[in-house]
Amino acid sequence: MEGELFDPPNQQKFQTLLIQDKNYRPNNLTDDEIQIFGAEGVLPFKMAQDIFKRQNYVDPPMRGRTSFALLKKMCLCTGSTDEPIMLTDLGRNMLHSSSDMGETFLNYFLKWELPNPVEHTSFKKCSIRPFIGTLHLIEAVNQKWAKLKKRPVGLSREEFALFVPTLLRHTDIDEQASKVIQYRKCNAAQKKSYAAKIAAEFLGISSTTASGNKTKRLLNNLKDYADNTIRYFRLTRYIQIRGNGHYVDLEPRRRIEIDELLAAFDGSPVGFENEIEYVDYMINPTLPDLPWNRQEVLKNVNEKLSGDEIPQASERLREMGKDVPPPPDTSSLGLAATNESLRGYLVQLQKHAEYHEMAEVQKIERCINDLNNIHKSGKKHSVELERQVALAFMALNDATRVVPNYPVGDDGEPTFTAPAGVADLECYYEGFNMVCEATMLTTRDQWINEGQPVMRHLRDFEVQNSGKTNYCLFVAPKVHVDTAETYWVAVVHGYKKRKQRIVPMTITTLIKLLEILILYKQKKRNVIPHADMMRLYDKLLALVSTSDDSLDWVRNRIPEAIDQWGAQLVQ
Repeated sequence: MEGELFDPPNQQKFQTLLIQDKNYRPNNLTDDEIQIFGAEGVLPFKMAQDIFKRQNYVDPPMRGRTSFALLKKMCLCTGSTDEPIMLTDLGRNMLHSSSDMGETFLNYFLKWELPNPVEHTSFKKCSIRPFIGTLHLIEAVNQKWAKLKKRPVGLSREEFALFVPTLLRHTDIDEQASKVIQYRKCNAAQKKSYAAKIAAEFLGISSTTASGNKTKRLLNNLKDYADNTIRYFRLTRYIQIRGNGHYVDLEPRRRIEIDELLAAFDGSPVGFENEIEYVDYMINPTLPDLPWNRQEVLKNVNEKLSGDEIPQASERLREMGKDVPPPPDTSSLGLAATNESLRGYLVQLQKHAEYHEMAEVQKIERCINDLNNIHKSGKKHSVELERQVALAFMALNDATRVVPNYPVGDDGEPTFTAPAGVADLECYYEGFNMVCEATMLTTRDQWINEGQPVMRHLRDFEVQNSGKTNYCLFVAPKVHVDTAETYWVAVVHGYKKRKQRIVPMTITTLIKLLEILILYKQKKRNVIPHADMMRLYDKLLALVSTSDDSLDWVRNRIPEAIDQWGAQLVQ
């Protein structure tokens, strides 16, 4: 659409193209359309138009404007009713470059300020760069907490939701930090009253209405806002999640850079006269001038990595009796690139240690507990499920490699779920290979999102690893009837003319496997041989011929067969 005016007809066209490319899926779809959405390729444009019209939007062009606004806010493109649509240099780089998304988001968040000429309709009360202000707030709270002889922990998610979005001005950071400490000292009833007061102040309404619907609605919205903010801020690698997902803190592995950042920027906005100035600033990759790009700072980072963090991670592996992977060759790199390469190597060492630590019964019990309590986790549930499934298969048997495809921060913790187009987890064994797919969806959306895509991911994996038998394990809190039927058909009749080996199971069934593993470790050896796991998978797949239907297969026959297999294994 480059070169076209973003007028009302093109606003509708933009949303229609999103539907055609399956980048947006409306709710009002027929069963046939749902199946087509799950298949490969784009929709016919006429079908996308019909789907868009059938949504019966009160203001159809507004739907396109809403989607386009997100791209404009990030300065990825420009366009209006008077100005043709154009990708900015930042947008082109994101579209065509293999550059680090973390670096892209860091560059954006360091410069994003409120108010700004692009988001001119709101935020007039603000005077802040929100990301930098958040770093300052966490640092100020930690310092005030330490003065009280308490161990700094960052901000709890509850505190983050209440005090980060309501921090409107950089000049209020210290006062806001004091409010966090005051709130932290309150009991449960006092906290509820204090939160209502903060909400009322933010809305500019009388404290006598602090228990009204407006404040309740705001407090609920702030929780959702905080979850999204944390997810995106984590992409920068400058904040970490700690305390089993309940606290947001500054990333200690970036402490040198954070100190430089806090010293150089106080969170105040630059201020721009017009949208052109702001966009030019936002899309310039050389701005702002990063304080840690000075040679002396880069040397300090390098010394911390090579002289402290990497030796510690290497020693941790040696203490386990494991080989340490060789470090990367950085001889041809500059100091900044060397540091980033070493950070990647450090994450690799952390992953190796994590893999070997999962042989410990205590770690397996922790994994079982976390799976049982996945809905109570302070972390994003879908991300946490992928994480725990990966840990489970690190523990279960003698894989040569277990490769989660979710992106991770410097701490090795996932920042998002695995990207579209690849399996959530890949497991490689001497005798076979396997992918795992995990979802927290339990309604019919599970079939819509996971039916065709899972079969497609497995087929791609089969093509790439054609020398061995390939399986797929699908894990969810509950397997929906339509999902079960889809995988039943793939096992019995095939997907694109070839049968597949897909084993659907609930989280409870996966926990059964881990409980069997603990019994096995107590009686025999460290891990279940992968040949025994392969026999189990083949047994579960063979049950399709004796089960009454797909639901009987998933809900009854698979758990029963695992119980029988486990009893024989540990006897």
